[in-house]
Order: sequence, then C-alpha cells, then structure tokens
Amino acid sequence: MENLKEKVTEFLEKAKEEFTPFQIRVIILLVIVIGVGAFISYSRSRPKQVTIGTRNKQVVLNKAGGARKLLVHVAGEVAKPGLYRLDEGSRVADAIDAAGGATQAGSLDQLNLASKVRDGDKILVPTKVQSTTYLPTTGTEDSQNGIVNINTASESEIEKLPGIGSELAKRIVQYRTKNGSFSSISELKKVEGIGEKRFEAIKELVRI
Repeated sequence: MENLKEKVTEFLEKAKEEFTPFQIRVIILLVIVIGVGAFISYSRSRPKQVTIGTRNKQVVLNKAGGARKLLVHVAGEVAKPGLYRLDEGSRVADAIDAAGGATQAGSLDQLNLASKVRDGDKILVPTKVQSTTYLPTTGTEDSQNGIVNINTASESEIEKLPGIGSELAKRIVQYRTKNGSFSSISELKKVEGIGEKRFEAIKELVRI
C-alpha cells in the first residue's frame, strides 16, 4: 500500500512538471470515469436470480443456467387441482402426486401414469362413474363394443372411428410414435385435423 502511495505521489510530481493544472484535472477526471465504467460493467455481468411466481408455488431459476421447469394443469378428481411446475422428464404420476393424489372417486385406469408430461399439458383425472361407461378390461371387449385404444390400436382399427379416415388414422399413429403414448384422450385434439367437433364425435369410443 505504501509502495502504491509513493508511486502515485511520484507520478503527480512529474505531472506537475509536464502538464498544466487544467490538463492534470482532465487526466484525473478520465481515470475516475474509466474506473466507474469498469465497476458498472462488472456489476451488470454478474449472474442474477429471477423469481417466477405461479398460483400454487414459486420457482427460482438462475439466469446463468438452471433446471428447466414444465408448467402443467392437473384437474378433475385430485385433492388439489391447479397449476404445477415439474422438472423436465416428469411423468403423469408425478403431476398427480404434486396435486395431492387422486380422490377416492377418481379413476387412474384411463391415464398412462408412465407417460412423460410436456409443458402446457392438462391432465384430467376422471371419476370412476365416467370411466366405466367406456373402459372395457380386455382387447376382445374393446372390439365387441367398438372401443378403440388409441395407444395400441393399428391404423386400420382407428379408421373404424366415425369421421376418421385413413389419413387421420395415420396421423394419430405418427403422433403416438413421435411423442409417446397418449396421456389422456383429450390429447387427440393435438393431432392435426382433429378439432373440437370431431373429438366430441369419438370421445366416447376411445380410451388409453
């Protein structure tokens, strides 16, 4: 510290000999401006934390890099319906657990609990009464009642659904191959060509 002080004093003495008082003031001002600018630049470059609020919880992400979170809507027969943030790679079962689990009236048989959730998914847990109207227990019963399992059916079997031709059946199978098994029958609406009206016509004839 003493050495630095001596060097500064020596510099000022030489400056008095080589520069006018005005020039010395300008040099000192430039040094101060450069020092302040360097400090501000350093402060802005440091990583900061950003808090993202949701209706149910808050997630803190590091701006410099952090775990990606998925926002999903869990509804129906669960203890605490609502929006939940899950880690990327979470399953349908994880989403239901986050919502407090299914109620006694809820039926998980229609859901593929092992399916991975995606950002923006809505997971609906139906009631047992709803599920018994169109959820047979075997493939043979499916055929007899005209029920199609969209997670296992072939293109030709899917074509038998009303309003579903060969092209739409092919798209359904392609969607299933690319994204994995359907987590709910309402996910059919994500297939190109299946809108709300067409879905309403087949929703009682399909299961997962």
